[in-house]
Amino acid sequence: MSDDNVKMAVKTRSARMYVLWAIALTLLLSTGALCWLVVVPVWQVRPHLAELAKWDNFTKGRDSFGYGAALDGTVRDLGGPALASRRVARYLKHPQWIAPYRGEAYHVLMECGESGEAVLRELTKHGRPGERRYAADTLKTMRGLKESQR
Repeated sequence: MSDDNVKMAVKTRSARMYVLWAIALTLLLSTGALCWLVVVPVWQVRPHLAELAKWDNFTKGRDSFGYGAALDGTVRDLGGPALASRRVARYLKHPQWIAPYRGEAYHVLMECGESGEAVLRELTKHGRPGERRYAADTLKTMRGLKESQR
């Protein structure tokens, strides 16, 4: 094999190698972006909502103070009302099979106050039909609670 053939083979191989490296890095970046945009929000919120889901309706009614304390703790653990409402809003954008604890998410939004109310108003405009109805019912409940406290 002559020197020219060897140089041509090395040149072709290195160009092909650069293309393969570019594809590999693009796939790596895409996977990282997917994890950051989908997995991380669910990963942050889901364990807290699963803990709230352990309270069945009978226990909530019998120990509403304990459930309220659990809600307060969840909002605090998620970073306060403003950050918790943003995290829960991202959680609710995912389908049911990824984000199953929707009822508890709405309870957390109610606990977030005005920032949760803003998220609920946004969901009544742009959410899926079932989500819009649930968000509207939650807003009505929040307004009723506000009026009863006056």
